[in-house]
Amino acid sequence: YKEEKRDDVFAATPETSFTRFVLSEAASNEGWAVLILDVSVAFMHARLDEEIVVKPPPGVKTSKYWRLKAAVNGIQRASQLWQEHSAGELIKDEWSRNDVNPCVFYHPELLVQLEQHGDDFFGTGPRESVLAAKHMLEESFLVKKTEVISLHPDDDKEGHFLKRHITVDKDGWHSELDERYSKDLVTRLGLDDCKNVITPGTKEGKKQPRGKALGAKGHREYRGGAGVGQYMAEHRADAAFATKQLMRDASAVRRASQPRA
Repeated sequence: YKEEKRDDVFAATPETSFTRFVLSEAASNEGWAVLILDVSVAFMHARLDEEIVVKPPPGVKTSKYWRLKAAVNGIQRASQLWQEHSAGELIKDEWSRNDVNPCVFYHPELLVQLEQHGDDFFGTGPRESVLAAKHMLEESFLVKKTEVISLHPDDDKEGHFLKRHITVDKDGWHSELDERYSKDLVTRLGLDDCKNVITPGTKEGKKQPRGKALGAKGHREYRGGAGVGQYMAEHRADAAFATKQLMRDASAVRRASQPRA
C-alpha cells in the first residue's frame, strides 16, 4: 500500500527556546529538578483512525495483506497521531496544554512545566513533583529511559536531550551541544583532516553545475547532517552561516549541494 501525498499530517514541534526556559526555571528555584524521559516505540501507542493495508514483511508466508491497527514508522500521520494520543493521556492526568504551542504542558497542582519533542519529554518543577510526574508518564507510556537531574544525592547529575548535554553542579545548570554529534558529522563528511577557516564562505570562481538530484538514501543523510548543524548553530554562532547554506538545499538536494573536502 502506498499513501498519496496529503496536507492533513501536521505535527508540531516546540521552539528550542523552551529548553533554555526549563533550565532557567530550574536554576532560579532551589530544590527543583529536571526530568528527561524517552518513550519506546512511541508511534505504536496511537491507534489508527483510518484504514491502511500493508504487505507482510519478508519471510512471512501468507498470501494476505495486513491491516494496521497502530501508527508505525513510515505512514504519513504517525507523528500527528502520536502527538494527539500523548496529549490526550496527559490531559487525563490534569495537565494543561498550551494554547500557543501544543507541545508544551503545565500541571497546576504539581507546578511542573513539560515539553514534548517527538518521543522525548523534558520538564522541570519541585523535585517531589518531578518524581510524581515521572510516575504519571511511566504509567501512561512504555518508557525506554528516564533521568531525574538535580543536586539531590539520589539523582543524576547529567543527562542528554535533543543532542544537548545537560549537567548540574554547585555552580549551576549547564547545557552544551553533545560533541559526539559534531565529531560524527565531520567524519561522515570526510573532513577529519581538513583545515579550519576564520571566515565562512567560498572564493569567487566558476559557478558549479547543480548536478543530479540525490537518491533517497543520500537525501536522508544530507538532511540528517543539516539537522545536526541546526542544533550546533544554536550554541555556535560561527556555524550559523554554514548551516543556513546547507538548509537552503534541504528540500531538493543535488550533488552540488554536498560539501566537498
